[in-house]
Amino acid sequence: MCFSAEASFGVGGLLLPAGFYCIQSAIRKCPAYLPLAMTPLGFGVQQICEGFVWMGRSHYDEALVQTASLVYLQFALFFWPFWIPFCILFLQSSWTKRLIIGSLAFLGFVGGLTLSLPLVINPDLMEISDLSHSIQYEFADSFALKLMPWAIWKLLYLAVVAAPILLSESKEVVVVGLALILLAVVIHFFNAFAFISVWCFFAAVLSVYLCYFFARLAPNSNHG
Repeated sequence: MCFSAEASFGVGGLLLPAGFYCIQSAIRKCPAYLPLAMTPLGFGVQQICEGFVWMGRSHYDEALVQTASLVYLQFALFFWPFWIPFCILFLQSSWTKRLIIGSLAFLGFVGGLTLSLPLVINPDLMEISDLSHSIQYEFADSFALKLMPWAIWKLLYLAVVAAPILLSESKEVVVVGLALILLAVVIHFFNAFAFISVWCFFAAVLSVYLCYFFARLAPNSNHG
């Protein structure tokens, strides 16, 4: 598949109304699902940001590339590792699972801040390029990558994001977690150079599944 500004803007444009539908369904059926319902909206905004990265590169607008990349990476590195466990936390009736998932959310917050904050302080740490129709985000001189190799960060990232989903009491949500893990493995072997961009793109596409999930959600579902 060829990734481009059109692909990013297209997916982002699809996810915005999908997110509003999920939010409306969660408010009407079960407010505990509201954080999860907002997820497609976040992915939509993130994909639109990457559309601007593509646009900036095609027009040689370095300021646009840097700004759009910085916002995109705040979603990828900081927001999702915290937000996804945070969403699942509200859906658990077991206090043991709540404690585990809450700890993962905190770990995601701290780890995400460690990865993203140096880029906010010094955006020049980012090196943005495109290779094989994918955006490659690099920040090799960041403090975080001097602290631990990127391969270890990727494993921790996947654990923090996927483990809470797999612990969910909803089988439909568990399916999403399994798909995210499979995606990460495939992308690691075939598109490791652009892991952040490709994984977030397909995770965004996968979040459309939440429309089906909320369409089937029974009113006043007993979670949390």
